[in-house]
Amino acid sequence: DYGQTWREISSNLPRDHLISVVRADPVKRGLLYAGNDNGVFVSFNDGGAWQALQFNLPSAWVRDLAIHGDDLIAATQGRAIWMLDDVEPLREIATMQFSGAHLFTPARAWRVHPNNNNDTPLPPETPVGENPPAGAVIDYWLDASARGPVTLEILDSSGQPVRRFSSSDVPQQPPAERYFAKAWINPPDQLAATSGMHRFIWSLRYARPDAAEYSYSIAAVWGHGTPVEPQGPWVLPGTYTVVLTVNGQRNTVPLNVSEDPRVQVATASLQASLALSQKIIPALAQAALGYREQRALKKMLDARFPEAAQIRAEIRTAVAPLRAEPPEGAATFESVAEMLTGVERALESADAAPTPAQQQFVDNALAKLATVQRTWDDAKAGSLANLNAALARAGQKPVMIPDKDKLTAEEPDEGADLP
Repeated sequence: DYGQTWREISSNLPRDHLISVVRADPVKRGLLYAGNDNGVFVSFNDGGAWQALQFNLPSAWVRDLAIHGDDLIAATQGRAIWMLDDVEPLREIATMQFSGAHLFTPARAWRVHPNNNNDTPLPPETPVGENPPAGAVIDYWLDASARGPVTLEILDSSGQPVRRFSSSDVPQQPPAERYFAKAWINPPDQLAATSGMHRFIWSLRYARPDAAEYSYSIAAVWGHGTPVEPQGPWVLPGTYTVVLTVNGQRNTVPLNVSEDPRVQVATASLQASLALSQKIIPALAQAALGYREQRALKKMLDARFPEAAQIRAEIRTAVAPLRAEPPEGAATFESVAEMLTGVERALESADAAPTPAQQQFVDNALAKLATVQRTWDDAKAGSLANLNAALARAGQKPVMIPDKDKLTAEEPDEGADLP
């Protein structure tokens, strides 16, 4: 009625503190924020009742509040500007049912690459702000009835799976040679299944490729970990669906992924980059498997048939071709894996279409991989079979390459001098 009727909304706000600002949430009707000379308060029912929204905000005079997108910004007197990232849970909490599980609608996620020049931390006394987590911030709540594994799935716009996480997953860091203190490494995220409020960060990437070797990135940020590369290709900007399954019940919400607004790139360029990555990834897995099979065979041969050991001539003759080193300059599973990993890391680090040189380089690597694979298949069908036949005639056990799930990446030798 244009100010003809007024209603008091101070309710249970502290009477002895001056209210400097009141702001209404632009999205959720009835959600109010207030700042006084001691902090911030929130009301979920148009001022009918208030509660503190302090968290780690220092006691300070909040002179002004602003809602920018999904973030609440507080301007204090003498204690700097503070930001509460993603108030979407506050918008939903008033109407959520506190039973079973609740999956909050995530804020828009941005494809933002990490800074490659952050590997020297600032002195701890330097006053700097803290960025929100990189990727999609997914908040969910579980009551005490949650049983069994909790799963989180990301689906694309056509309903195809992009990523899947489970509370039963065992977090593992890919083996990579560490050349710095362990404090630069953060433990992998674990999807929680206990009662209460939880947060999970999705990196906006497809699953990490299986590779023969991994290495730590130079894009290290103190307190936020050091990425292991290759990490997996970025998903394309667009709309995705987040699915949280608890006790067999599916909870779904949309997730919008946007390109870094500072980057001007055509969607077709990002699609071409993803397409090349998806061409590289199965080849990386193939090269990694071949490399691990050859490494496992070499270890078994060295253990059973040492060079100086007295073994039957027939067996020694059969072992020789399996021990032979490839000709100098010849392609191997390891060399092809290095070629493909280099291109994949370059694709993951840029928002751009692959260059013609990268396309040609990948095609060349795939051709070499096919040749190496044929040679290895022939060796298993020929030389290894001949060795096992000789062992059988000698009444000895055959040499069997372990199954794929028993072959793992080699743990690096970090030495004893690293902190």
